[in-house]
Amino acid sequence: MEKKKPQIIFSETGPYEVRNVENLANSKGEQLSVKPVMNLCRCGNSGNKPYCDCSHIESGFKNDTNPDDDTNRWKEYTGKDILVYFNLSVCSHSAICLRKLPEVFNLKKRPWVNPDGADYRRVMQVIEECPSGALSYSVNGKMYEPPARAAKITVYRGGEYNIEGGIELSGDNDPTPADSERYSLCSCGNTKHTPFCDGTHWHIKKK
Repeated sequence: MEKKKPQIIFSETGPYEVRNVENLANSKGEQLSVKPVMNLCRCGNSGNKPYCDCSHIESGFKNDTNPDDDTNRWKEYTGKDILVYFNLSVCSHSAICLRKLPEVFNLKKRPWVNPDGADYRRVMQVIEECPSGALSYSVNGKMYEPPARAAKITVYRGGEYNIEGGIELSGDNDPTPADSERYSLCSCGNTKHTPFCDGTHWHIKKK
C-alpha cells in the first residue's frame, strides 16, 4: 500500500493538524506518541503540550495573517569562496551557527556574518545544520539543496516545532517555507510571520 503524504494543516484560530507523520520527538530525541491525525498546540497555552487541548478556544487565540507579509527576504553576505544567505523573518534563534562557528557568525560584530572567517567547507557544514532554513549558501553559483530526509517533527518546549522531510504545509495564508525540506513553525502563538517561528519566543523569555 502506498504511504500517505505527510501534511500539516492550520487555520488562523486553531492548532496544527498533523497527518501521516510517524516520527515526533522532543529536543532530547525521545519519541512522543503519534496518531495518523493529531493536533499540535499552536496558541502556546495547552496544558498537554505539544498536543492541543483546545485552550485556543478558551483564550480566543487568533494569530492573524498579514497579507503583505513576505517571508522570502534574503540578505546576502559575500565571501571569497562562498555566498551566505540569511532570512531573519524565519529564523527560530536556535543559535546553532553562533555556538558552532562564532568566527563566522557573531552578533557582536557588523556585519554579523563574515563568510571568510573560516574555511568555506566548514561554513557549509554549519549552515546545513540550520533547522529553520533561515541560512543557506551558494558555491560557484550553485545553490545549496538540502538532501531529502524522512518526515519528522522535533518539539522544543517553549520554542518551536522543527520540521524535516519536506512535509507539505497548508493554511489560511498559503504559506511557503523558505526551505521546503526544513522549516520551523511557531508554537508560542506570538510569531509576526505566521505560521513560521521568527524567534519571538526568545525575546519573550528575555523580558
